[in-house]
Amino acid sequence: MKPVPGAPRSMWRTLLRPSWADLGTWMLAFLLASGMWFFVNAGARTSERTLRVRLDLIDIPAGMVITSTVPDYVEARVSGSGLMLSSIDAKSLRTSLDLAGVRPGVATYTLNAKDFALPRSVEVNRVTPSRVSLSVDRLVRRKLPVRMDYRGELEPGLKILEVQLLPSEVSITGPRARVTAMTEVDAQPLDRATLQPGVNERTLDLLGPGGLVQLRSPTIAAQVVVERELAERTFEDVPLEISGEGEWTARPDRVRVVVRGPAVEIGAFELAPGAAYVDAAALAGREAVEIRPLVTLPPGYEILRLEPPTVTLEPKAERADTELVGPQLPTPEENP
Repeated sequence: MKPVPGAPRSMWRTLLRPSWADLGTWMLAFLLASGMWFFVNAGARTSERTLRVRLDLIDIPAGMVITSTVPDYVEARVSGSGLMLSSIDAKSLRTSLDLAGVRPGVATYTLNAKDFALPRSVEVNRVTPSRVSLSVDRLVRRKLPVRMDYRGELEPGLKILEVQLLPSEVSITGPRARVTAMTEVDAQPLDRATLQPGVNERTLDLLGPGGLVQLRSPTIAAQVVVERELAERTFEDVPLEISGEGEWTARPDRVRVVVRGPAVEIGAFELAPGAAYVDAAALAGREAVEIRPLVTLPPGYEILRLEPPTVTLEPKAERADTELVGPQLPTPEENP
C-alpha cells in the first residue's frame, strides 16, 4: 500500500505495523467459518441410524386375549441427513397394531414405513421384525374344584377326622385353551404340625395357575377336625368294692372291663384301686338285688364293655344265717 499524499507519515506507520490482536481476530474468524462450513456440509450428508420404536396393541376386541409373546419394541433402520436424524427424539417414537375385528387363532401383521411417524426426508430402510404374529384366544370362565396338600406331621396320637374347604370350588377366567385343560386349582399346603384336637380353622392362599388365568378369589378357608387316636385295653378280674351302709356281698365280686382311651397313653394306663364299685347306699331291705357296677375313669377314657353288666348284692347276715342253720335233724319223738 502506498502512502496517500498529504497523510501524516506516523498514521501510515501505525496502519502498516503488524498487530497480534489483529492476528487473533483473523484466526477466530477463520475457525468460525470453517466450523460453519463443516456443520452445513456434514448435516447435508446422508447418514443412517437405528431407532428403537415402542410397539403398542390397540383396539383388542372385548372377550379376546393375546396368548403369545409380543415384542415391546421394534427396530427401524432409517437414513437421511445427519442434521435431521440427530433431531429425532427416539424415546417418544411409537407405532401401533390395530387389532379391531381379530378372531381366535394366529393373526400376522406386516410393519411398513408408513407405520412410523418420521419426518418426510427420513427414509425407513428396514424394520426388525418386519412381521409380527399374534396368538389370539377367547376369554372364558369356569368353576374348578380346589385341591389341598399337606406338609409336616401330626403330633403323635392325633388323626384328621374331617376336612372341609370353603368354598370347595373357585371361579377362574382365562384363555379358552388353557382353562379347558385345567382340572383343579391348588391351594397352599396345610401344615399338619400346627393342628390340635378339635376344629382348626385356617386361611389358605390359592396358587395361581399362570398362563393368563385369573382367580376370582385369592384365598379359601379350611376347617379341619382333629381328634385323638384311640385304642382299647382290657382289664381282667377287676375287684368290686361296695360302698354305702350295711354289709353286702357281690356275686360275682370281680368284673371284666374294656376301656378305650388315647392310643399314646393307654398302654401305661392302670385302673386306680376301687375304680370298679357298686353303690349300695340307696338299697333298703334285706333281700338280694341286681345292680349295675360303676367304673371311675379319668377324662379322655370311656367304658366300652363291662362283663357281667350286672351283679347280685346279698346281705351278709342273711347269707350267714342260711349257712349256719343247715339241714334240720328229726326230734326223738319223730324218730320211729
